[in-house]
Amino acid sequence: MSAWDAEAFFAVFREAHERGKKDVLLETVRMAIELRQPIPEWAAKAFVAAYDQVMEAGASWDDVFGRPHPKGKHRHTFRLESRKYEIYDLVQKLYKIEGKPIGNDLFSHVGRKTGIGGATVVRTYIIEFNG
Repeated sequence: MSAWDAEAFFAVFREAHERGKKDVLLETVRMAIELRQPIPEWAAKAFVAAYDQVMEAGASWDDVFGRPHPKGKHRHTFRLESRKYEIYDLVQKLYKIEGKPIGNDLFSHVGRKTGIGGATVVRTYIIEFNG
């Protein structure tokens, strides 16, 4: 993945974090390490603030980073959760690089490539990233 792609991912992660999705902070740090990219400044500051809340204010890791596996979630939901960025990346790649318009045909194509139903792709893409 190029630095530009990483920046696009990190921008989406930042927006999700600003909307209150705590779990994307750890995902951002993990992805930066995996891609050998610098941790974005916003994520570094948020990580330090979260760490300080745990160490100095008595918050729990779940309080600051979100509960990793909420009660009642099924295994299928966890798998989908772990693949949401793959879905986003593929939709954006097909849209921006290959010029496919965002719509049912594109979502069905992504569904076939990922083995996830097109309707699930639509819900994941719209809820998680355009939300």
